[in-house]
Amino acid sequence: MYINMKDGCEIYVQILGQGYPILFLHGNSLSSRYFFRQKVLAERYQLIFMDSRGQGKSSKVTKDITFEQMSNDIHQVLETLKIKSCLIVGHSDGANLALMHCQQFPEEVEGMLLNGGNYEFMGLRPFSRLTAKLEIFGFDLLGLLSKRFKKMSAVVQLQKVDIPIDKALLKCLEIPVFVAVGQHDMILYKHSQEMARFFKHGRLIVVPHHGHFIAWTKPNLFHQLVDQLVILILEQKNPIES
Repeated sequence: MYINMKDGCEIYVQILGQGYPILFLHGNSLSSRYFFRQKVLAERYQLIFMDSRGQGKSSKVTKDITFEQMSNDIHQVLETLKIKSCLIVGHSDGANLALMHCQQFPEEVEGMLLNGGNYEFMGLRPFSRLTAKLEIFGFDLLGLLSKRFKKMSAVVQLQKVDIPIDKALLKCLEIPVFVAVGQHDMILYKHSQEMARFFKHGRLIVVPHHGHFIAWTKPNLFHQLVDQLVILILEQKNPIES
């Protein structure tokens, strides 16, 4: 299904299953199809797969895209679906977007699984920073020749964007947050460690012998992390009286 944003952009959304709602946010230049291995979770949860603007089946744009803008898209999607709050699972740029959203609309976020996110460009390993710069430069040049590449350029630019962090706000959030990275991830370990420390109930999880795409390469563990977060969220909402 498509949901129209206030600026006319169409955001593609796929909904599977019933139960506790989980929103999945994909990485840069990908789509919600990245989470194809996670569809089995529809057996016990309501899964909301969303293509961010300019990507996947959502409207392509030639203008600059911002994380603030994409967070507003999330807000409108959840509002349209009448979902007041949910668990957000974000990969790479999707994790960065989740970080932005929990600051813009904290009431809509009950927990987060942040996989391979970098709130600052310098959070990438040196080689990954170099390849990102080359990709951005290449699409900038190609965008001068083709509207198609100009649309792709608007998306890849997000790789160099730093997410503004309100540490005081994040520390006040009473939500469970898992920051998950692979041992061989493109994200610096210290950066992921710092991200987990932003949150009162933050936890860093390092997956041995894996890289940036653990939802693909280690799906069973990924699903266990989702299950654990849902349990923590429901326990917070319905505490057991001693």
